[in-house]
Amino acid sequence: MPNPTLAFVGAGKLGTALAKACAAAGYRVTVIYSRASEDAAALAGGLPETEAVTDIARVTDADLTFLTVPDDAIAPVCASIPWTRSSCVVHCSGALSLDVLETATQAGASAGSFHPLQTFAIKSGGRERLSDIAYALEASDDRMRGMLETLVAALGGRPQWISSSDKPLYHASAAMASNYLVTLLGDAAKLWESFGESRANGLQSLLPLVRGTMENLEGVGLPDALTGPIARGDVETVRLHLQALTASHPEVLPSYVAMGKRTIALGREKGTLEETAARAIEELLNAATRGA
Repeated sequence: MPNPTLAFVGAGKLGTALAKACAAAGYRVTVIYSRASEDAAALAGGLPETEAVTDIARVTDADLTFLTVPDDAIAPVCASIPWTRSSCVVHCSGALSLDVLETATQAGASAGSFHPLQTFAIKSGGRERLSDIAYALEASDDRMRGMLETLVAALGGRPQWISSSDKPLYHASAAMASNYLVTLLGDAAKLWESFGESRANGLQSLLPLVRGTMENLEGVGLPDALTGPIARGDVETVRLHLQALTASHPEVLPSYVAMGKRTIALGREKGTLEETAARAIEELLNAATRGA
């Protein structure tokens, strides 16, 4: 069977990356619609035989339509499109179920969700960022299931079927690993301002350490990738951290304490953190919380 033709509603960072990656993988993207018509035109102009349209109903001309719009917009955008029994539509939310596509399924359309487990901060890095990653999938029927599995294989990804009830936890995991990592590094880099350096310089200095940590995680996994004072049981070092944060950056202290407590558990699992040191560090962290 030939690959289905594709349409995209939304030409933001994800829509742009996904449309380009699908085209590079041998799929024909026929129609692009965006509320910002200039974004649709820019994306369509970089793809072969692709038309930017101003009538959203035209997206049903394709065999499979992607709704690459923000989560809160999925249901109303879906409701604005005249679906038929021959239509196939997917959203790209990692947290929402197929219920947001109810107006399509009520018309007899096949529905699915297609969430690349990847982050897109800019409109670049199409196929290379979408290969060798997991895709969280959900399908209303076998027709949609087959389409999505074939597409993931063409993109060089790994299908991960996630039930509707499990999607909030799946997406919380993704948010912690990606979004909260940015927040954590933002706080870590901010500490450099206390000794006369800029946050930007702090970030650039920390990034090689982060990359080394990622390599450790890939190489030895959990919990063996854990290093640092808690893993070693360096009670005095943790005490110095807490004193410095309390004095200069009390707003960062709650995050340090919360992550420290979770790190104690991982240090115990690794087997390098002796119980006496674990209890001492735990008491220091609890005392810091009470003091705050």
